[in-house]
Amino acid sequence: MFQKFFLITSIILLLAFSSCTKKTDTVNSFCYWKTDFSISAQELKKMDELNVNHIYLRLFDVDWNSFEKEALPVGTINKWWNGEIGNQEITPCIYITNTVIKNSSKKQLDSLALKIKKRTTSILSSFSESYARNKVWELETSGYQCNCDRDSLHHIVDSLASIEQKHFDNKIKDLLIDCDWTKETRDNYFYFLSRLKRHLPSYQINATIRLWQYKNKKIAGIPPIERGLLMCYNTNNPADYSTNNSIASLEQIEQYYTTKPYPIKLDIALPLFNWGVIYHNKQFKGLLSGVNPNELIADTLNYKQTKENMFTYRTDMVVGDQYIRNGDEIKIEHLSAGELEAIIRSIHNNIEIDNKARITFFSLDTTEINNYGIDKIKNMYQLFHN
Repeated sequence: MFQKFFLITSIILLLAFSSCTKKTDTVNSFCYWKTDFSISAQELKKMDELNVNHIYLRLFDVDWNSFEKEALPVGTINKWWNGEIGNQEITPCIYITNTVIKNSSKKQLDSLALKIKKRTTSILSSFSESYARNKVWELETSGYQCNCDRDSLHHIVDSLASIEQKHFDNKIKDLLIDCDWTKETRDNYFYFLSRLKRHLPSYQINATIRLWQYKNKKIAGIPPIERGLLMCYNTNNPADYSTNNSIASLEQIEQYYTTKPYPIKLDIALPLFNWGVIYHNKQFKGLLSGVNPNELIADTLNYKQTKENMFTYRTDMVVGDQYIRNGDEIKIEHLSAGELEAIIRSIHNNIEIDNKARITFFSLDTTEINNYGIDKIKNMYQLFHN
């Protein structure tokens, strides 16, 4: 009798302990932030190895045109170039500058919401058609080569293309708006989000949340959305010459924690990139993405290493759209796998997320994935599952 009582008591205690353990089954994700939507076979393979089943896909930006005195789209992504995307769901993303929100009247925000709806649906419709046509292209080509009945072939191809289009459309369930709103622009921004929701009732409208907005809820306000993507990077201003790493640091991120949970469910965005910050006489000059510090160390003709992550240019040169002068400095900012893992553990222990939360890395880049390694990134995702 005692043994039976002891066994039942042990099971109850075990279940109680398990229910109190924080465990989530989150969604592995990546951001795709390029102007051409052409994911290579190598990138698809890496996403499969990492069990990535979601992509944030930037469609276009919206900026303020001071000549037209209105918001206009810039940097629209080009057409879909490849037929494969795997099983990943897609969340289209639109970046809107805070200047747009600040300068727009309510009437202009109404118009902007409608224009974004039309532009978004047009782009996605084009992608859907291109995706479907690429999927059935091989069948259509082989049909012509074997002299099949053309009418029957067209009917079959059109039917399969229609199925593939529906398959693509089903991948898209929400839309992400990215805007660094302020206390002064929050009312305008929240009004815009509510108007956009009316125009796109079939999509869930989500928005990015900066760390300062997460902590200072009274000042920033709570946007009228379903989910927020918490941007856990860019914690310091890169223009500050004295900052060691403006991308992120554990010390900086821990300053934004709060005991009160955020009233909107959150997804998490983490940095998987590096950049070089250029200074002229210690004054900020610009950013260069994807800088390989080993190449700078090896190129002693053009660079002189002055600190672990700081180099001085020895010659004048043009890099991208940046004109560099002899004596300018470049600071390489990057997070090691160990630093990123420490940040993830801290976020997991201090920020409440649910089992549907997307854990996304910015951004999908073969070089950065190779630098960290598949196993390291897998472990980073897994840290949110524990």
